[in-house]
Amino acid sequence: QVLTAQLANSFKNLGLQIQLFSTESTIKTFAEKYGISIETLTSNMQTLVQTTKSAASATDILQTAINVSAANGKDLTEVVTALEKASKGSTVALSRLGIGIGIADLKGKSFQQVMDQLNSMFKGAGAAAADTYQGKLNRLKVGFEELKVNIGEGLTNAFAGLVGNGKSIDQ
Repeated sequence: QVLTAQLANSFKNLGLQIQLFSTESTIKTFAEKYGISIETLTSNMQTLVQTTKSAASATDILQTAINVSAANGKDLTEVVTALEKASKGSTVALSRLGIGIGIADLKGKSFQQVMDQLNSMFKGAGAAAADTYQGKLNRLKVGFEELKVNIGEGLTNAFAGLVGNGKSIDQ
């Protein structure tokens, strides 16, 4: 909930409020499809939106990061951080991921050229990883976590209604 509120605030501050609903929907879709926690996706999306100032660009970069992470077993946040730095012109972190692209290969390339190369190398890796036994377990885990949150919110709202939204009986 806190991360969702922070994401909403970032969208508001950047004038992207109209894109918030579709971005939240994309995050939920990615969570269900790839078995990545909503918290992890939301945090990384916020980082990318603040950097790119564009929900569409942030979504594209996050999709690429998911594929790179899945293909190489690298932490998603580590890959997102490397791509964020690369978008600002620093490709050192990206070259240190050990994903088959060295610093010499990255020199002189635009960020879009780097993204194109990563997409051609790793496209579909996230979906392939999600289709493995571990990927299916991760997807189930994400589903159960969402279910727990929804049940918890429902119970909290029900109990709040029963006790008069925190007001004492004396009032």
